[in-house]
Amino acid sequence: KENKTLKKLKLGNCGLQPEGLEEVIKGVQVNTKLETLDLSDYTIDNKSASCLGMMLKENKTLKELKLRFCGLQPEGLEEVIKVVQVNTKFETLVLSGNTIDNKSASCLGMMLTENKTLMEVELLGCGLQPEGLEEVIKVVQVNTKFETLVLSGNTIDNKSASCLGMMLKENKTLKELKLWNCGLQPEGLEEVIKGVQVNTKLETLDLSLNTIDNKS
Repeated sequence: KENKTLKKLKLGNCGLQPEGLEEVIKGVQVNTKLETLDLSDYTIDNKSASCLGMMLKENKTLKELKLRFCGLQPEGLEEVIKVVQVNTKFETLVLSGNTIDNKSASCLGMMLTENKTLMEVELLGCGLQPEGLEEVIKVVQVNTKFETLVLSGNTIDNKSASCLGMMLKENKTLKELKLWNCGLQPEGLEEVIKGVQVNTKLETLDLSLNTIDNKS
């Protein structure tokens, strides 16, 4: 609350309990300098997630929020996502290792439609199903700010891969796409590759740990 110079705060895996975590979040709420907050590897229950959402509504400086492997459930996750939707400062959102069901994915898609500043989203190993994945991909297709998208560790079937290929053909800003260990099969992989073929902005593509046959 009092510090006027701190820009980055990392508290990954510090064993903070929900009550203590909420005290930190309340301090960040009124802080006027902090730009990066990393609370990875904590258990954030729905009450703490609600507190986090309130903080994001009030804070005017935070640009980067990292919540890797926080055990966030869909209800709590939606609290965070809804606020990022209207936040005008956010550039990076990391939600890897939390559970995103189809309803949360739809909420995420809506957020990506409305938010005009977000440039990087990391959703590694979130248990995204093809339907939810497509919600995210379709929005990225028309997003004009996005530069980095991490979908590694989620299941991408041939239909989702086709959707991904279409996104790559249309999107004009994406520079980095990570799809390692997504269970991509040759047919789906080819759809992605065809999209990359005509894309004029992509600089990094990670397809590690997917099945690439001779035709692919």
